[in-house]
Amino acid sequence: MLENEKRDYIINNSTLNLMIEAGAGAGKTTIIIQRILNQLKNNTITPDRLIIITFTNAASNDFQSRLAKGLKDEINICTNQIEKERLMFALENQSLIQASTIHSFCFKLIKENCLYLNLPVDVELLENNATTNRITTFYNLWIKNNENEIKKISNEFIWDKLSNVLFSEFQDIAELPDDTEFIYNKNILNNSKTINDFINDFRLEVENNFYIAKDKYEEINNIHFNSLDEFVNNSKFLNKNAKKIYNLFHSDNDFNLKNIISNYDKSSFINKNFFKNKPDVYEEIINQFSDEAYNNLLDYQKSLIISLAIKIRNDYKKFILQKENKKYISNDQSLQYVLELVQNEEIVNNFQKQHKCIYLDEYQDTDRIQKEIVYRLTRKNNKFLDGSIFLVGDPKQSIYNFRGADLALYNETMKDFNDKGHSEFINLQDNYRSENSIISWVNSSFKNKLDNYQEMTSTRNNNQDK
Repeated sequence: MLENEKRDYIINNSTLNLMIEAGAGAGKTTIIIQRILNQLKNNTITPDRLIIITFTNAASNDFQSRLAKGLKDEINICTNQIEKERLMFALENQSLIQASTIHSFCFKLIKENCLYLNLPVDVELLENNATTNRITTFYNLWIKNNENEIKKISNEFIWDKLSNVLFSEFQDIAELPDDTEFIYNKNILNNSKTINDFINDFRLEVENNFYIAKDKYEEINNIHFNSLDEFVNNSKFLNKNAKKIYNLFHSDNDFNLKNIISNYDKSSFINKNFFKNKPDVYEEIINQFSDEAYNNLLDYQKSLIISLAIKIRNDYKKFILQKENKKYISNDQSLQYVLELVQNEEIVNNFQKQHKCIYLDEYQDTDRIQKEIVYRLTRKNNKFLDGSIFLVGDPKQSIYNFRGADLALYNETMKDFNDKGHSEFINLQDNYRSENSIISWVNSSFKNKLDNYQEMTSTRNNNQDK
């Protein structure tokens, strides 16, 4: 099918369920508006039964403005009186079209069903900054109430760094779904740059201090040690505590790493009497660990941060569900509440009676909860209702993997639209915005990174004005 034929097919088949792949500059918004105008003109949909979900509030406002212009232009050229009256009705009642972000869409459903969810009728959706403030306030209170317990498993040196890292990790997962496995499977914590930076900084510090200690001792005494064992066993330099921990590191038996960390204190490892006449040198030197000790210590610290962050998150979830806190819900909570709603068949049936079609933009940044919500609202008996869903996405623009968006999910959805009858996947390849040199660069950048990548084509010449 030629490109123009694809576009006409999309606009004129209003009962089809479609997933459109369209990159920046492909004219996707124009196509969506033309399709909606066609639906309104032919009376296959009315304003109150239409839902448009965009990624930002700005995109929603822009869409409404462009739709209003499209309606006015179409009214001016329409020669069929009945169709013209339908378009005029749509323009007068455009406010009935629900154009919003996914979170605002979900919050509207929550307000309509707050009693079912056991939420107060005056429930409010928190702005992002208010959610951040709530998370921060809770964390500070949690730390204040649990700091002594935390310090039992982490000495002062580690806690100084751990406290800041811990907050960063808790903040990242505080509003995620109630599924600990999700956190691990997505490697949100295990691959955290904050944690890894902390771990690397700590390792570098210990390694650096190890070499400082050994080099300084050899310099002072004009001695060279052939091995770490030989150095550590010099009793005049290290005290018994240091030797004990060193031996634990090299023991064949399991050792209590928590105990090792609790004893990790620079000042207690070195014999002060040895540096009686050189206090400045003493200040530079700390205890040293073997490579095995480094690795065990670092693994322990990483697991400590992960387990503590999840524990704080679990306590936070209990906190926000307390009666006095249920009036205010965050964006992520709104998704979880609606996921609960759409398990109820009666609620879904009522929604489908009231609404005909959901248009969802930027599908590449949709996560699994959002997908399940939209699927349940547009399907019956595991099949899409006729003309109930229209998805637009571009895997090249996926940026929200850290929030759960997943290109594997995009590909699964694409397969659904290819396989499940009365639904189709269509790739729009023409680009109206960029010249050939730009499009060639994009194609070469993505053809080996995305499965089944279909190259874009520029409709502009390189010598055209930008």
